[in-house]
Amino acid sequence: MEPFLISSTIVGVVAQRLVRRICPHCTESYRVRVADLGPLPLKAAKTAPNKELELKMGKGCRQCRQTGYLGRIGIFEVMPMDEKLRELTNRAASLADLQKAATAGGMRTLQQSAIDKMLRGITTLEEVLRVTVGEG
Repeated sequence: MEPFLISSTIVGVVAQRLVRRICPHCTESYRVRVADLGPLPLKAAKTAPNKELELKMGKGCRQCRQTGYLGRIGIFEVMPMDEKLRELTNRAASLADLQKAATAGGMRTLQQSAIDKMLRGITTLEEVLRVTVGEG
């Protein structure tokens, strides 16, 4: 298929994945240093690596069958097709170039969506790492 046909047809692209939701019946908080979060790209990792974050996890109960999770929630990456992306598509640019332009234009990645849910206490660090490591 010719690149100009793709760029003129696509309005946007959506990617989604499911992450497990922390059980609301057995949620407990714990503290972790930003530097100990591994490969996650947090803004504070460079400026305040010793800063502590309060994260949540499920300890396990009857309602969640001792898993600490109950249900799932979606994480999303929405890439509206703008003029810059159309131009790159017409030139058959690399995936890396498309991703760079999309994030520069405000697109939030799947990993950023998952990190947001982790920081809000909806899912766990382990779930974010399981689902998004390698997503960048």
